[in-house]
Amino acid sequence: MFKNKELIDNLSWNCSNEVQNKAIEDLSKLPIKDIKYLIQPNGKECWGNAAIVIKNILATNKISNQEEKDSLFSLMEWT
Repeated sequence: MFKNKELIDNLSWNCSNEVQNKAIEDLSKLPIKDIKYLIQPNGKECWGNAAIVIKNILATNKISNQEEKDSLFSLMEWT
């Protein structure tokens, strides 16, 4: 079970800027394998901030093993 559901909810543009920024900061510390939880989460109101988090994760983490590569490639599978 993904433990950061509440933080993802806090990415919503309906939350205060302070709450959104804290959620972005905290979620940006996630490992690459958890990016899948940020792909179109909850609703349109979270997508923009989720994209910022994904960018931050990819900018600060080096893909270091096959599991991480597989996680990213699986995001591109359209089945």
